[in-house]
Amino acid sequence: MAAQRMAQSMAQSGQQVDPQQIGSAAMQQMVDGVLLVQEAKRRGFKADPAVIKTSVEQAETSAGGAEQLDVTLAEQGLNRARLNKLIEDSDLVNQLLMKLGEGIEISDEKISAFYKENPTFFEASEEVSARHILFKVEAGADEETKAAAKAKAEAALKRVLAGEDFATLATELSEGPSGPKGGELGFFSKDRMVAPFADAAFALKPGETSGVVETRFGYHIIRVEERHDARTVPLDEVRDRIRQGLVQEGQQGRIEALLTSLRDKAEIVMVGAENAPAP
Repeated sequence: MAAQRMAQSMAQSGQQVDPQQIGSAAMQQMVDGVLLVQEAKRRGFKADPAVIKTSVEQAETSAGGAEQLDVTLAEQGLNRARLNKLIEDSDLVNQLLMKLGEGIEISDEKISAFYKENPTFFEASEEVSARHILFKVEAGADEETKAAAKAKAEAALKRVLAGEDFATLATELSEGPSGPKGGELGFFSKDRMVAPFADAAFALKPGETSGVVETRFGYHIIRVEERHDARTVPLDEVRDRIRQGLVQEGQQGRIEALLTSLRDKAEIVMVGAENAPAP
């Protein structure tokens, strides 16, 4: 199960999954987890009952109810006691990791040095800020359905061009998730949107409105509000982000150092390995 979760996580992040290595990597991850739980207990950390209760309630909600959670656990070879133990161990490890992250100070000099040494990290593509009104068309819709959606988009465009407020119309008419926010999409780069939408949006100047634009999602009317040229983001805009990243890097270094020490001191026996004792 641990190997399957690791493989899924790697695949979702675009990493190549090597079946020959995933088992040993998952085993090491599990061993490290046990070592961290043991260390947390040695340091006197206690699992928070409120955290366990809330986590179980969230698991029940996600599963579709308490009974369905029991069914799901049974399918995975687990039960409530094992679930509670997993949550308890996770809380202990989280407390330990938070403790390891305390007291890491990052100077302004370190932040400035990181900014200077990694200029490509802070290159921002050209961006526009836009709103849109969407009339949805489901995949595989027939021509009649598509024609009806396009007609609604054309009627809405006439209202926009006649001077009605775009955000108000988006709230009233848009069938997309941004509709309740007046169609607001915020700033985005060209590569974040499907090609027809991006091409239309980036061809507009601030204050201009597109015609009816067709994408695989349906028919859009786009209003561009602001534009940012490609630029290098100033240090002041990313200072906090750099600081947070360096703190996390320092914390990870402490975690790795601790794990190395714990592995050296622990007796770790892989059950099933040659000459290993029976479980």
